[in-house]
Parts: sequence; C-alpha cells; structure tokens
Amino acid sequence: MTIRFLRDSPNRSSLLPGFLFIALALALAWVALSPAARAECYDGCVTYSASTVLGDDALPDVLDGYGNTAVGADALYSNTFGSRNVAIGSSALFSNQTGGDNTATGVNALYYNTGDYNTATGYQATQSASTTRPTVGARSIATRTASTTRPTV
Repeated sequence: MTIRFLRDSPNRSSLLPGFLFIALALALAWVALSPAARAECYDGCVTYSASTVLGDDALPDVLDGYGNTAVGADALYSNTFGSRNVAIGSSALFSNQTGGDNTATGVNALYYNTGDYNTATGYQATQSASTTRPTVGARSIATRTASTTRPTV
C-alpha cells in the first residue's frame, strides 16, 4: 500500500528558493517602510539668539545669551545667559552659565568655567580652574587656581 499524496507532492527542496525570496522581500519592505532612527543632534542657527550650533545637545537651553558658537556634543551645555562664547569640542564650556567672551577648543576645555574672557586650547585645558589667562595644552591648569594674566603653554 502506497500513500499516493506523499509520492505526488512537490519536492520540499524546490520550495526553499521561493520561501527565501518571499522572506527577503518582506524584510526589505519592512526596512524600507520603517521610520529612520534619528539622534537628537542640533544643526544650524538659534535665530532668536544669533547663535550657531552643531552637535548632540549643543547649547540646548540658551535663554538670553547671544552670539554663541557651540560645536560638539554637550558644548555650552549649561549656557543660559552667557554671550559671545566659542566652544569647539565635546563638553567644551560645559558648565558655563553666564560667562561671556570665552573661547574653549578641545574636549572638556573650560569645563567648569564661570568667568569671562578665558581662552583654553587642548584636552581638559583649564578644566576646573578659575583663571583669566590663556592656556594651551592637554590638561594645562587642570586643577589649580590661577590669578595672573600671563599665558600658560
């Protein structure tokens, strides 16, 4: 006794390419129709404050400050009233709220700045110092307080 429907049924290996094609077509359609994943990255100008931003959470909460430039993730993150600041690098001028006319170039440069007219260039330059002099170099014046106005290189 032979079971006829098994002998006359299509070969399972011939179904595999068709199944794979359908699965691939459905996967591509799903990817094509799904919304794109996007990060919260600011790019452009803050028109009411004449500021320029580029980076994730760069200058997110400026209230009354104007003429600021923030480039890099968290650059000028806490700035609310500070004006004419330039922060280039991740977390540059991160804690600055009201200080003005500062220039920070480098990761964490002038991170804890609260004053005015400071310039720091380099990784963590003047990271936690209270100074009014220019600093250049990695971790220059990283943790001490300075009060003179001569440059540190």
